[in-house]
Amino acid sequence: MKLRIKGFAPLAAGLALIVSGPALADDEAWLINAQGTATRSAHLPSTEYFQPGGSAGVGVYHSLSPYIQLGGRVSGLLVPADDDPGADIQSEGDLAVGALSGMMRIRPLADPWEDSRANGLYIEAGGGPALVGSEVSGAVDVGVGWNFAVEDAVALGPNIRYMQAFEADDRFVGEDPRIWMAGIEVSLLGEVDSPARPEPDDGIDVRVTVNVPEQTSAVAWRDADGDEVADRFDHCPTRAEVFNRVDDHDGCPDSGEITLADADTVVVDEAVFFPFDEATLTEEGRAALLDVATAYHQSEKKWDALILRGYADTRGEAGYNAELSQERVTTVRDALVEMGLPERMIFTEAYGERAPLSEEGTAMAHRLNRRVEFVIDR
Repeated sequence: MKLRIKGFAPLAAGLALIVSGPALADDEAWLINAQGTATRSAHLPSTEYFQPGGSAGVGVYHSLSPYIQLGGRVSGLLVPADDDPGADIQSEGDLAVGALSGMMRIRPLADPWEDSRANGLYIEAGGGPALVGSEVSGAVDVGVGWNFAVEDAVALGPNIRYMQAFEADDRFVGEDPRIWMAGIEVSLLGEVDSPARPEPDDGIDVRVTVNVPEQTSAVAWRDADGDEVADRFDHCPTRAEVFNRVDDHDGCPDSGEITLADADTVVVDEAVFFPFDEATLTEEGRAALLDVATAYHQSEKKWDALILRGYADTRGEAGYNAELSQERVTTVRDALVEMGLPERMIFTEAYGERAPLSEEGTAMAHRLNRRVEFVIDR
């Protein structure tokens, strides 16, 4: 076979223009990567004539987002010919291909909160002009690989590629050159300053607006009956509360049950529900929640929403207090669901040591601040 190559309009010239056309994202990163691979012809009869060879490539990419990168790649490969191909196969010897490709790389499993744009699975494709032997043609280049972090700005991993060059004649034993490549990619740079990973909202409904009242007014802390429950939270402002772990939340003398029928907000001492430093309901707490469930089921107008707010005092680490508050309101929600309240109408909010009822450092102030609030939206 007489082998000759004619010129070919590059299939992927448009991809190369993509890299320089649009404005690139300012807060993303540049990457440089290099591959070294072994090569093998992909079809008969070329596999009987050409032997395994090698290739190398260097790419420069810019990350447009955690998932998409655009760039360019320069690569070269050599596929050596068999010294004795046989009488029925004619060729011009070793096959050398050099390609300049515009590339698009997709990272389908990317973590947008990760600081590296080089790690993990990637799939890429592109094309552009190629030098096949001594004449210009065109080629397409696709690849897949998985990079693993080695250092802060270095990633390394396996890489598999496929390249096909285009020609009109029969240089490559009557076919377009089609080459498999397998090897290693090394990626440099690619570091970005990603924002902090957001904490889960645990079902907080964005429709709920929390208004924490100003607590600077002396009127706001008026306590007519002297039971250290401020009048604005005291359901019995003229009768003093008896703190005996029975309904110590409402400012009223003990009646033996929690009553929600005439109030849209009830503040409950957390000691009614939980042992110290725990998020497991006590038997007394479960009985109190049964009063809440009973009030719901007996209500003539069913509630639109029940908002559970958990608070803690300022003692202990702020992060721990917030976490414990969330665990406790979640426990209360789950118990109410077991008692027949629809889960979709119950929303939980955890404030930890924020929004205290009292900023004094007394034992009573700490007790007032350790609370669970039931807010009813009718």
